[in-house]
Amino acid sequence: MLSPTDALLEWFRANGGYLHENVEIRRQNHEDSTSPYGVFAKSELLKGEIVLKIPSSLYLQLDEEDIVPEAPLAWGTSREVLIEEEEKAMDVHFQNTCKLAHLLRKEMELYEKDPILSKFAPFLRYLNETQPRGQIPATYSPAAKSILREMQGIKTEEEMAGKRWFSGKYHFHPVVDWIDEGFVQKGCMEEDDLDTYHTVMLAIQRGYDTEYIPIWDMLNHDNGRVNIDSTSVHEEGGFQAWTSEVVGIGQELFVSYNYCRHCIEDGTCDIWGLPGIFRDFGFVEDYPQQWTFPDQDVFVLIEEVKDEEVPVQDTVDNDRPRYRARYFQDATFSPVDNDDNESAKALGPNTDITPFFQVQLDRLSQMDIDEQVKGLTAEHERYMITRYYRSLVTALKTILLTSPSSQ
Repeated sequence: MLSPTDALLEWFRANGGYLHENVEIRRQNHEDSTSPYGVFAKSELLKGEIVLKIPSSLYLQLDEEDIVPEAPLAWGTSREVLIEEEEKAMDVHFQNTCKLAHLLRKEMELYEKDPILSKFAPFLRYLNETQPRGQIPATYSPAAKSILREMQGIKTEEEMAGKRWFSGKYHFHPVVDWIDEGFVQKGCMEEDDLDTYHTVMLAIQRGYDTEYIPIWDMLNHDNGRVNIDSTSVHEEGGFQAWTSEVVGIGQELFVSYNYCRHCIEDGTCDIWGLPGIFRDFGFVEDYPQQWTFPDQDVFVLIEEVKDEEVPVQDTVDNDRPRYRARYFQDATFSPVDNDDNESAKALGPNTDITPFFQVQLDRLSQMDIDEQVKGLTAEHERYMITRYYRSLVTALKTILLTSPSSQ
């Protein structure tokens, strides 16, 4: 019997999909059966080579008449207007995600009754056999959620209802409780409906607004190693992807989850950042890491640097590895094209943001994260929470060290 990935690829190619013959799908670590799947080059790929073509007939998607239309955000307006519009856009997004989750559940029920009943049987088999529950923070255990709420400065139900990111008023949905707020409380699902919880997770983690796209969802994210570009997934008739640079033998193909083509079109890329990636996909990205603090007007890229690349006074502590901050203008994320960090500092916040970040760092420093995660049963939760905590602390330290007010 074919493996879930081989069966999916056979179905994909038999139904008009194209995956380059010198590309393979396998686990990142051959020796670890729990290692994530990825897409790898079996031989060198030249820049500009088409590696993937997917006709829209292979999308598992909502019917057009079922999609709730979303108005584009009015960028350049006041923050208050933008907040209000973002809330409306998020509500529409969740309505469509709810429909997409129920569509997947319906297909899974057909598949479980008899695989022949669903056109997407190989894709559903792949999801059933390789995608465990509890991958994103909103589906973690109660104890794990409690630790993450404390990291966000949320300890009571009142705080949970009113806070988003630290004490900010900018209405990001929280890392932990957004399924309860956006789906359970809005009537999409019952609180004890674990099957729909799982399909909501898959709709967020593997879906593209109103559709699932088999094979494309297997490419992993790394903003520091992106080597694939593509047309928009919303192109009529389907889309294609190609190498944006030479990819060597054995190298993994990477895309950006927050600077993808349709993310840029939707205007969500600039305000997502690491917390959004952790919330929606359940992992903490490698460096460089993008952190957004809109209420403090801090939009920053945290980079890992070698000793010889930056003076000692621009590093965090004396530990290795060391880090630096590269600030961006407002929320537009126009990157700083220099390596001496001076212009990056000049783009930092115009007001003294030290008190806010110092308070948050002091509060987090009082948490003994290693001790707190010991009681968690799931190794995945222990690892990800610890990694998220350390990345957040590093970001706060680096911001404090490199902000203009600290000079």
